[in-house]
Amino acid sequence: MKRKEGITAGKNLCGARIREAREAKAKKEGRKFTIVSLMAALAVDHGIEMDTRVLARIERQERQINDKELLAISEVLEVSLDWLLKGD
Repeated sequence: MKRKEGITAGKNLCGARIREAREAKAKKEGRKFTIVSLMAALAVDHGIEMDTRVLARIERQERQINDKELLAISEVLEVSLDWLLKGD
């Protein structure tokens, strides 16, 4: 089976799009939506405790992300799982 180009880069496929969605959310809402904001929303809305360093590592594609974390992040950032994973 031939690998798709770009799939092997980094430890996750969605880190850069998570950052992009976080920045877009900030622009849309006219306020900062920092990694700290994302961390707080994940904790309050979904009961997922993540340190800011962990979220930064996910955005830099230095840490894997599990399905529960990815689903919660997609809901907080109001983007689809497909878009986070594939950019579609």
